[in-house]
Amino acid sequence: MATRIAIELSPDACRIVEIDPAPAGERRRGSTRVRSFAVLPPSGPETDAKLKSLRNRRVAVVVALAPGTELTAALQPLLAAGIRVRTTMTPAAALSSLARLRRDFWTPNALEVFVALEERVTCIALMRSGALIASRDLGWGYVDELGSGLELRRREDVVTRLVAAIGDFVAATGGAPGDIKHICVCGGHPELRSVTAPLIEQLDVEFEPLDSLFGIDAARLPEPVDEFRERSAELRLAWAAAADSAPTSNLLRARHRQASRTLLARAAVLAGVAAVLMVGWRVPSRVWRPKPPAVIATTTPPVVPPPIAPRAELRQPSAVTRPPAAAAVRETPAPAGQKPPRLRARQAAPDTPLPFDALRGTILYSPDRKLAIIDGRIVAPGDEIGGVRVIDITSRTVTLRDGRGRLRLLTMTSKER
Repeated sequence: MATRIAIELSPDACRIVEIDPAPAGERRRGSTRVRSFAVLPPSGPETDAKLKSLRNRRVAVVVALAPGTELTAALQPLLAAGIRVRTTMTPAAALSSLARLRRDFWTPNALEVFVALEERVTCIALMRSGALIASRDLGWGYVDELGSGLELRRREDVVTRLVAAIGDFVAATGGAPGDIKHICVCGGHPELRSVTAPLIEQLDVEFEPLDSLFGIDAARLPEPVDEFRERSAELRLAWAAAADSAPTSNLLRARHRQASRTLLARAAVLAGVAAVLMVGWRVPSRVWRPKPPAVIATTTPPVVPPPIAPRAELRQPSAVTRPPAAAAVRETPAPAGQKPPRLRARQAAPDTPLPFDALRGTILYSPDRKLAIIDGRIVAPGDEIGGVRVIDITSRTVTLRDGRGRLRLLTMTSKER
């Protein structure tokens, strides 16, 4: 099973956790193995090198934004390193994932408070049976900005602020501090247990610092083991983002929906273009071919065959071509005292088509149209071209007759339409 990576970005730290996820449907104690972790400055050469090592990896990101910080600016170092951000969530959403992963510790229908106490930001989330009811981000943390440096707040100051913030928040949601049954605290405070003890006294409620190894395989901890144990509460948000495969909140969903709509619109346009091309391909080709130019009829005088002698014997004309007229029989006067010789009719030799020398063209032949292109000119039966007359046009040949009455045959390429 592929490992999962989560990164928590806060104003003062970049926390990275890589885990082997629990088997499908299992969220039991010790089912998740942490393979590696890192707590780095928010920027710098070491952080840049670590982010570049995660190039092309899919990462869940928890963004604890400082006031005035934009989400795009916070994610820019990750995107510049080539990291594929699959989920982006707020600390409240990460606390919601953490609560769902702790289902073995739920009190049915009880109101629980989860707190993420970071350096300069704090998040409070109200939960009931693992469901997020409301959340609030506070613009302070466990460090105090003094001049140009940071100083750890006194424990009493942190406790007073938390008690007031939790009481006001529960009252704003229509409840009372007595409705709270359980409070869980995580974050990077170096003395987290020392902070929770006064909270138990002031609110009279069960407190639990999330510095234990619930949900983590304690037998296979990453190196260095001691440092991981000390930072387990600090890494809880990143661990929850990596372990929860289906977070209820994702800041990138709106962007993903817009990208999906854009892809679907482009796919619809491409499908329409493909459909148009397919319809055009199936249309008969004659729709797309230009019509041949109109044939201009030429007016020529009819051909008058030469006179035929009355006693001439003629051959039966051919079924395709018209034979030339028989030659007239000349009469020679007989010498005096002799009978005139018997008249004979000279029969014309049978017509044998001779080849015709012309630029080859194309035959435009159909049952109701006989056209041919010869020497670049469109002709029909009866037209003259180059001193010859077109007699007939078939699908492959053109029959012509020259001025001497001889048949000419031109074979061309047929182009039926």
